[in-house]
Amino acid sequence: MKKIAFKSLTKPLFLSAVILASMNSANAQIEPFAVSFNTIADISIVQDQPLSFGPNIFITNGGVCTLNAATPLAATMQSDESTLTGANYGDIAGSGCVTTLAGVNGNQGGYYRVTGVSGISVKVTVNPASNADFAFVPAGCVIDHDGTAAANSDNCLPFASGTQLTSTLANATEGGGSGVDQQLMIAVGGTITINQALTSGTPYTQDFTIEVTY
Repeated sequence: MKKIAFKSLTKPLFLSAVILASMNSANAQIEPFAVSFNTIADISIVQDQPLSFGPNIFITNGGVCTLNAATPLAATMQSDESTLTGANYGDIAGSGCVTTLAGVNGNQGGYYRVTGVSGISVKVTVNPASNADFAFVPAGCVIDHDGTAAANSDNCLPFASGTQLTSTLANATEGGGSGVDQQLMIAVGGTITINQALTSGTPYTQDFTIEVTY
């Protein structure tokens, strides 16, 4: 007997499989969907009050002078006032300078404003600087906002020269004596050491840097 029946059965089965595969393929759907983001705003740093020891420095090599930055007034540090005040803030004293109360003869602490994303933490480093004439080692503090509206409730964290610390920008809840949204303040004083004999009646200057990153 010829096996014709088997040949006639296999063809429809194969054809059914092809049709089923085609139907499944026709029912599939592929669609593109987007992933997106916005980059955060840059951090900015501006000087509200320049750091100055005034015309009070002796010319002798090896002299040391320190500008007090230990006690800035909390209400001033946390507000948008442009002049930083506080008990003894800006006083200078040492072997290399005339002992002078803050502001009496051009001596004042530096005051710097950082602006960034509301309520976010930032890393702050205030770096030393030096040249052939003198070396500067900064000291002071950075406001760390607590996110509340309570006046003068934030802390001013003392920083070590060249050492990173973490602080928090003010948020929208804070205001008035508690802070300005998206901002924090840095108070800078420190110590200068004379590296060589200087020329009398001559201005001297050297840049130092403040680094702030998210």
